[in-house]
Amino acid sequence: MAPHTIHQALTSRQILDTFPRYPQTIEWTDCCPLLLYVLCNCVPYTCCAICSIPHADLIHTLYYSSYCAPHQVAPDEGTAAAWRGQVVYSPPPQWTATQRSALANSILVEYKNTFDGWFVDNGGVITDIDAMMQMTKLAYSGPGSWNDADMLQLCTYGEGQTPHTPGGMTLAEYRSHYSVWAVLASPLILSADLRTLKERHPECLALMLNEEIVAVNQDPLGAAPRLISQRSNASSIGQGLLSVSCTNPAATALPWRLEADGSLRVTSGNVTMCLDAWNCGKANGTLVDVYACHPGGKSECGYTNQQWLLDAKHEVITNVNSGSCLTVNESNPSMLYLKTCAEPVPAQQRFALDTGGLLRAGGAGSDVCIMAEATVTSRDIVAQVFARPLHGGGLAVVLLNRDESTVPLAVTWEELGVAASTRMAVRDVANRRDLPPATGRWEGSVGKHDVAFLRLTPLV
Repeated sequence: MAPHTIHQALTSRQILDTFPRYPQTIEWTDCCPLLLYVLCNCVPYTCCAICSIPHADLIHTLYYSSYCAPHQVAPDEGTAAAWRGQVVYSPPPQWTATQRSALANSILVEYKNTFDGWFVDNGGVITDIDAMMQMTKLAYSGPGSWNDADMLQLCTYGEGQTPHTPGGMTLAEYRSHYSVWAVLASPLILSADLRTLKERHPECLALMLNEEIVAVNQDPLGAAPRLISQRSNASSIGQGLLSVSCTNPAATALPWRLEADGSLRVTSGNVTMCLDAWNCGKANGTLVDVYACHPGGKSECGYTNQQWLLDAKHEVITNVNSGSCLTVNESNPSMLYLKTCAEPVPAQQRFALDTGGLLRAGGAGSDVCIMAEATVTSRDIVAQVFARPLHGGGLAVVLLNRDESTVPLAVTWEELGVAASTRMAVRDVANRRDLPPATGRWEGSVGKHDVAFLRLTPLV
């Protein structure tokens, strides 16, 4: 379920005018002077407010308010007055990543408070970006439910009230901050002292006043952005499998390859793991997951539990040790197990491994892929490419260099979903200048912690 509309932002004092205080609720003084977001339909037929304590990863409680129109309460749910002041969501005392993600993908649209710094362990621009990538799907962004990456630290240079690294960020880092927020269609909320910018930081004021950056953010098409690609130095593979769209798999999803010894392998950095039937199990329901590869080694079953026979004609994958078929869990598509092979072959036992290493659950025509995932931390990611369709058929593309030196970055038309033969006009949005037209791909040198911000427009 996508996040719902931010109906209106109110100050703490304004919200008190429409909100009763109940003994079981938190004290509103805890919230001042933060904004409280009133959301309509944050759960079916109800409204609520979010109170977020500054610099904490804890959303306290969501309460129903009477701010929204009474007709938004379903007839069988009673009147608005009956719900007024009732707790509609209360998080557990200890958050898990799964719980945070589920909440973000249902009723919340803000991910972490921005620090005025490029990257620190508990904040900064990079942390904000990665929190958004972890906690929600960019495809949910659109009119009425924009992803909120939190306020901009643009041009504050460490002089604001939020936590910051000494001196804040560099001009290149502020340019990256502004550009990524723009292409992700996040609200652009300034926090710098506008009274002194012209005298103290004229170069950053010029960046702030770049109308082309704002135009991408405010594009009337209202299309959702995408993470096009991500490059990292990840060197480990997480336990567990992912169920992803084959058309747009997660950037951390790893392609499978079938080796001559019958093993199905994935590799991230210097780590390789194999598809494994646990503990040489043969019984129906034996869990299948990724595990360290030991082909040919000594074990109870000679590690034949990591060997698989692929029948491309019938789209069946059989485990050599058990003779059972790889089967997907109907209620949890990211879970695989062994089960006696059935005739005719049911959809749960149909798999197709395509040339790109995608393992399609349900057969060759399926868009559901079962993949292993690289374990990636913020420190591992060195480059990302984001894009957003624009009205008139163009694309905004931001190539972000998170590395510590200047590097070449590129994006292909295929990655953008554009025909390779398309000739594109290329506009450097950040520097407000035209670049030579390109066909099939664009590549350029991008400085440390900087971006290439492009507007691509098809040429007739």
